[in-house]
Amino acid sequence: LKAARRPNEEDGYFKPLVEGDVLTASWAQRAIVACMAVLLAVGLAKVGSLLSATAGPAQVALTCAAAVLLGAEFADFGTGVYHFSVDNYGSANTPIVGPQIEAFQGHHEEPWTITYRDFCNNCFPTCIATMPFLVAFEVFCPSPFV
Repeated sequence: LKAARRPNEEDGYFKPLVEGDVLTASWAQRAIVACMAVLLAVGLAKVGSLLSATAGPAQVALTCAAAVLLGAEFADFGTGVYHFSVDNYGSANTPIVGPQIEAFQGHHEEPWTITYRDFCNNCFPTCIATMPFLVAFEVFCPSPFV
């Protein structure tokens, strides 16, 4: 059996979508994703403790399950709308989000790049964008029913 072939710049197979793009994760990207995992765990523990102080075990389980399902649904919808928007509108010259628009539109030209990208390299931009909201929740939310 042949080993799976990973693209690289030396053989010309990998052409960056955006100048300077790489497929491997840096230590900074790994640290950002690890920090996000910790923030998610702390947030989940906080929600559980806030709910358990105000409700019975069955209500806590149902509320947490509903929150996870609704959160996943709305996150999926929101990312779908955002993805559609950056795929169809704007360019690399669009203020603030131009480089992201360029990368999003480029992945349709070479969709295989995501399958070779390290997990942390692929996910760290989303972590950076959502981290302030998690920190704000953990610092400023005194009640689960806000």
